[in-house]
Amino acid sequence: TPKCNLIPFFRTFQGHTDGASCIDISPDGTKLWTGGLDNTVRQWDLHQLGGKQVRQHDFSSQIFSLGYCPAGEWLAVG
Repeated sequence: TPKCNLIPFFRTFQGHTDGASCIDISPDGTKLWTGGLDNTVRQWDLHQLGGKQVRQHDFSSQIFSLGYCPAGEWLAVG
């Protein structure tokens, strides 16, 4: 069986005011998107120490799903 060398690591991202309900990460591991119950989608730069929020998109309803296009051309939000 192949072994996976996992480094125990996690980050806490501060920003959503009512909790995050979904996440997706770019294929190269540099960007993270979170969808929230506060009606926002936030983009995070994972190269910044601790992860820095670089964008916020406001919606008229809560976000329950999102998916980043592997080619980097769009983000689907639902």
